[in-house]
Amino acid sequence: MIAVTAQATIRPEARDEALRQAAIVAAASQNESGCLSYRICADVEDPNSFFAFEEWESDDALNAHFAQEHTKAFLAYLAGVLNGEIVTRRYTIESVESL
Repeated sequence: MIAVTAQATIRPEARDEALRQAAIVAAASQNESGCLSYRICADVEDPNSFFAFEEWESDDALNAHFAQEHTKAFLAYLAGVLNGEIVTRRYTIESVESL
């Protein structure tokens, strides 16, 4: 399994539209083949900071996700409203255990 985390801070005036765009990309991504989970959440300490947490079955599924039009559109939108850089991390998970 592949997990991806991302953090982005957007300009305050873009928050409402960013939430709308995040809901669109999340709904579309959750329906992609190989997507195990896809969530975007606002930070409770900074309402203009958002976190994404994604789980994918494989590298192929993740690569296909980045080729989707909804993903490209969301990333293009973010580029215009970011207040800083997107910090992204990718993890390869060998096994999953519920706690």
